[in-house]
Amino acid sequence: DPLVASIDKVGLTTLKECMQTVYEDGPKRDRRLWIGDLYLEALANMYSYKNHELTRHCLYLLAGLSNSKGYLNGNVFELPKPHHQDNVLFDYALLYNVALKDYYSATQDKETALDLWALAKKQTEIPKMYLQKDGTLDYVKAGKEWWIFIDWRDGLDKEAALYGVVIYALQQTYDLAKMLGKESELTDLPGLVKSLKKVAKKKLYDTKLKVFVSGADRQISYASQAWMILSKVATNAEGKAAFAALENIKDVVRPGAPYLNHYVIEAMIQCGMGQEAREKLTSYWGGMVKKGADTFWEVYDPQNDFLSPYNSYLVNSYCHAWSCTPVYFIRKYPELFQR
Repeated sequence: DPLVASIDKVGLTTLKECMQTVYEDGPKRDRRLWIGDLYLEALANMYSYKNHELTRHCLYLLAGLSNSKGYLNGNVFELPKPHHQDNVLFDYALLYNVALKDYYSATQDKETALDLWALAKKQTEIPKMYLQKDGTLDYVKAGKEWWIFIDWRDGLDKEAALYGVVIYALQQTYDLAKMLGKESELTDLPGLVKSLKKVAKKKLYDTKLKVFVSGADRQISYASQAWMILSKVATNAEGKAAFAALENIKDVVRPGAPYLNHYVIEAMIQCGMGQEAREKLTSYWGGMVKKGADTFWEVYDPQNDFLSPYNSYLVNSYCHAWSCTPVYFIRKYPELFQR
């Protein structure tokens, strides 16, 4: 499809422009390395340029600049000398483990994976701090003590999505442990994952509406459905039903950035909605192509051209790395996107 080919071309350019000495968020801003960008850029790189050494370099840079407690800072700078900002992002710290697991799967570089294993194991302590006696996570307390990102979208309640990220990342970390022969160091994780899945299903699933809700106001969002699917709290059938239900819910909170749209598409593919995933990719990223994008933007809402994370609609993108993932989808799932 010519539109898919154009999306792929722009995605490759976006990735190339952000693959410098680190996976930077974007050449137009301060060229820092964020864990969220690293994870998505590394996925796209695996299926295109295959510069795994850059991924390795970034994993070590983030590890070397972790804070005094051993937790990963959400972003770091390489120049003029390696330094960090003190801002641990709850979800990003956990996704580092997924990036490490994916790196090892792609390269079989066991030396690096073992070298960084203790750091990855340390990040699994973060959600455990907020476990309550009834097995739930104290989302309110966590939100006061950490930056929980999930998406650039004002008003998004992130409780359900956070459960999903925690469950997904803990499961992926345990899978990495098994690959490295380290599962004896995380014997509590399988039980914790099982318990969190059960709690999340009971607390967050609305059986009448067939969707997952979030927070005291029972907000309904794409973020909640995507992460409940990716974490396998939802069955594939429940995931399909949830995405279908969103189309008829008036006040549904939609994604604000390509970052969350990546996880929405990944969730759609996981629960067997390949055609819908293709339509989402071509309409969302294709929308940017049709508006003249030669690299994809940091924030894009087809329903609001004035949306900006910089308080000015003159600038909606200083950094755009996380928007490159059509490159990953088009190559990983050719039966969906290359036909």
